[in-house]
Amino acid sequence: MIRRSLCFSLAACALLMGDQNSLTGPVSGLVFDSRSHALRPIVGVPGAAYLGAAIASGLEWASVAPDGKTALAVREGKLFVGSRLSGEAQWIEVNGALSGINRAAWSAGSNGAAVFTAGNLQIVRISGETASADAPIEASFGDITALALDAEAKHILAGAADGIYLLSAGAPARRIAGVGSPSALLATPYGLLAADRAGNKIWEVVDIAGAAPLLLYADETAGIASPSGLGLSADGRRLFVSNSESKTVDILDFATHLPAGRVALDVSPTEFSPLTKSLALVNSGPGDGEPLFVFDAANPAVYFVPAGREQ
Repeated sequence: MIRRSLCFSLAACALLMGDQNSLTGPVSGLVFDSRSHALRPIVGVPGAAYLGAAIASGLEWASVAPDGKTALAVREGKLFVGSRLSGEAQWIEVNGALSGINRAAWSAGSNGAAVFTAGNLQIVRISGETASADAPIEASFGDITALALDAEAKHILAGAADGIYLLSAGAPARRIAGVGSPSALLATPYGLLAADRAGNKIWEVVDIAGAAPLLLYADETAGIASPSGLGLSADGRRLFVSNSESKTVDILDFATHLPAGRVALDVSPTEFSPLTKSLALVNSGPGDGEPLFVFDAANPAVYFVPAGREQ
């Protein structure tokens, strides 16, 4: 069930929107600027881009889907889904969603997201301009260090201090792997990849809903050095690993697990969060006014985006 927001009427525009509700000019992606509490576009092209004016403001939190056109946003504790964000954006409030959501993991197809708040998880399903929320699932196994959602938006994968758990509606949480405190999880067409930051390893869990055997995918010999994020190319042939110790984004051939490239950064990457099918945020800037660092998978390189306050 959904309830439509009236944020596009003159009386209610301030609920989510800034001075404009459509984007003009080349836009590389959208990011949530926590300093200005706004969803802002990266205007320009790689190497010559800046953060533009807010398209949604007054937000406590937001997350952009891998398609770059859909987002989740929280205002006054309520969850909204925005669609067609590259054009005439539409926002709807998700009825039955958890209050105060502050974390999300999207499915690869942007058709759903696993959301988290206050010890509870939930799957939000998105289809066109409609959205619905599944029943909440209690996460009673401790603090969550990483989240993922499979392509069908059926299973949530959550990392905790004692391992990785599989969660789905109507079933108790099941511990499927002993990789403690993973720094990142990535659902793939074949299962799950987990970044083991302390052990400098990437683990693979296959058949996540079945026996879930744990296999070593890559280690220091492939350049893994304190991994902080994972991403998969649009064609599924390359794995991207952001390594905080070596200050690099390492590229592995997905099938052979062998090194296929490396991009150096001036800062330690802290994440690998898709902005579009070919762009990912690898460092959001730890301080006010510090730039964002964005990885371009289509032409492997990292560029920075000035992140000053809105003009």
